[in-house]
Amino acid sequence: MRNSSTDRVSVSNDSAALRDPQPLIFGGIIMLSVVFGLQAIRVLLPTLIWYVGNHLHRSSIESGLIGLATFILAFAAVPLLRAKNRLPILAAVAASIGVTRVLMQLWDEPSLNLVFSIAGSALFVTFLPVAFGYLHLRFESAPRIFVIGVLSGFLLDTLISGVFLSYDIAWQLSVGPVLMSLALLALLLGLLSAAVIHQFRYIRTNDEASWPGGLGWIAVGPFLFLQLEIFQNVPRIAAASGWPLPNAFLISAISQVLAIALILFVMRFAISLRWPLAAASSLLLAVISWLLLRDSASFPAVAYGLLFFFGQIILNFLFALAVAGITRNRAGIGIANGVGMILFVALFFGFYATFDMSLPYPNELLGPAAAMMIGAGALASSLSIVSMPKSSPSIWRVPAALAVLLTIPLVSVAAWQTPSPAEGHGFPIKIMNYNLASGFSRGGDLNLENIALVIEESHADIVALQEVSRGWLISGRVDMLTWLSQRLDMPYVSGPTMPLWGNAILSKYPIISYANYDLQPRTLNLLRGFTRATIDIGGNQRLDVITTHLHQINEDSAIRLEQVENIIQVWNHAPRTVFLGDLNADPEDPEMELLRQAGFIDCAAFVSASPATTTVDQRRLDYIWISPDLKVTEVSVPFTPASDHLPVIASISSR
Repeated sequence: MRNSSTDRVSVSNDSAALRDPQPLIFGGIIMLSVVFGLQAIRVLLPTLIWYVGNHLHRSSIESGLIGLATFILAFAAVPLLRAKNRLPILAAVAASIGVTRVLMQLWDEPSLNLVFSIAGSALFVTFLPVAFGYLHLRFESAPRIFVIGVLSGFLLDTLISGVFLSYDIAWQLSVGPVLMSLALLALLLGLLSAAVIHQFRYIRTNDEASWPGGLGWIAVGPFLFLQLEIFQNVPRIAAASGWPLPNAFLISAISQVLAIALILFVMRFAISLRWPLAAASSLLLAVISWLLLRDSASFPAVAYGLLFFFGQIILNFLFALAVAGITRNRAGIGIANGVGMILFVALFFGFYATFDMSLPYPNELLGPAAAMMIGAGALASSLSIVSMPKSSPSIWRVPAALAVLLTIPLVSVAAWQTPSPAEGHGFPIKIMNYNLASGFSRGGDLNLENIALVIEESHADIVALQEVSRGWLISGRVDMLTWLSQRLDMPYVSGPTMPLWGNAILSKYPIISYANYDLQPRTLNLLRGFTRATIDIGGNQRLDVITTHLHQINEDSAIRLEQVENIIQVWNHAPRTVFLGDLNADPEDPEMELLRQAGFIDCAAFVSASPATTTVDQRRLDYIWISPDLKVTEVSVPFTPASDHLPVIASISSR
């Protein structure tokens, strides 16, 4: 029922809203839709690279166009926002997000993952403005309900990711992740049913407006980019700071709860959100984003964590400010939504394209650029704010309830155990080299359990790894090294050659010392390096292990020669040394001949059945070399589709 004189009803303040469960119902719908939507995006982006690009052999441009076409569908919000009866549309879109996300998990087929993730992502970026538009017709406090629902969704998504050690449940078919997804879907469908059955009344009739009123919505796309790539990317802070993964999840969760409390505090006391605050916050966020994307080695762990912590709070506050100004004019948000999502695609592909091609900018500048875009949206929105309805003190029940969820990462921190090394018995030992292709199989899907099974069934004592991702969004944003270490109960050392990506060593035995070295030239798009570790294998014996991943361009043999020379210099003919890696060269290439001349022995050359290939393109690029005082008794290259490279396994003894 409408009041023609005011276009409002009396139940529009937060106190009444909390007595009436409808704001909580819609907040829950938004929260769960955000969880499913974020998971769909984190499946879509890697699938475009690893399935469409690597498996289907499509170009980066073609993958990018598919991504762009997906997010351009955000413009579909324009006609949906003009529909007269929006609740059925809202319910259908939200339900479809949840169903498509669950389907991509249950049907473990990369081609279907691509279809479902495209559908889920497109539905999600359309859902956001449609949900806001409906809330705006229903509640005076629509911006507050929407912002808290979205940020609660990010928090819940963070907590779920933390429980599963950053390995998205959308990729997992084991009982726990599937039950979690089904439970969340059931809850979402239940809330949607409650919303549809009640057929809530509108409180506003004037829904026509001009473009400027929705300009702040452009900030949503860059906001998603900064969250997914930096501030909600908990593996990034764990890898950069060296903190255990549960500690990083706890810090992230606390910052998100505090951000929600800060936003409610500002709205509770109706503090004027003027343009100076928006401008200052965006500048500070730009600086923090730039610092976090730079080389973390220059920062103490505590300083890095504080930047991450306060950056999360500022980012969420600017998002709330951008949405809060859309209180009277909404028709423009459909167009602004499409523009914002185009910016998201441009930021994402622009960020990772620098690893594949020479571009006239460093990718760490895209973080500040996104921050300034969000600041511009918040600024435009703040200039249009006339007033905000004050909230009741009872609104504090929301952050209080969310704070209870912090017990989840607190329990994880208390229960965390770092794998302990076992005592060895000296030679012989079994050693493995494995290029993990960032966790993606030959078919183009992420399956860390298959990789763990390959390593486990080999009974290798020491495992050298290449292409280990520790938070790259383009590779599923999982901390592969921590997950494998916990799953296999093997300590590790990390040898990143790029931020969040590079080499690593797993060892059952104590790692006494290790060092990471850069490889020349430092002008490559994808930088290279190597790791040298000294391992106590027991029986008063030690083994030096060197692992690397050499430059990948076939024609650049001269670069690999320079890199091999650097490794040989560091080795310096030290006894009891094993050199392993993906060397991106064939056995007869000059860089391999240089290793022979230096005294290294190619293990595969001294067995009766030398492996002919270790890669999907039928080349032998993966090697185990030993110093002359060691001997090889067995070499195997088991076939497995878990990666586009095959593992090389050798049993090593002392002469």
